[in-house]
Amino acid sequence: QPVSLFFALRPPPAVASRIVGLARQHRGERGLVGRPLAVDRIHVTLMSIGAGTGEVPDAVMRMAQTIGNTVRFSSFEITL
Repeated sequence: QPVSLFFALRPPPAVASRIVGLARQHRGERGLVGRPLAVDRIHVTLMSIGAGTGEVPDAVMRMAQTIGNTVRFSSFEITL
């Protein structure tokens, strides 16, 4: 099965819920057929680490977690 490993920003749950609600509203108003993502999958991808099939090797997962755990920054507003 496909596997994608990436770093991403995730909005707070209330914001993600609002995004999904707006997506559903626009879907109905515009006759779109695609399904909005689930609330817990809403994100903005910052950087792809790789994609493939099967399991992510443990060493790659540990490296990605180590890198991700070192990133610290203050919250900020983003407008798309």
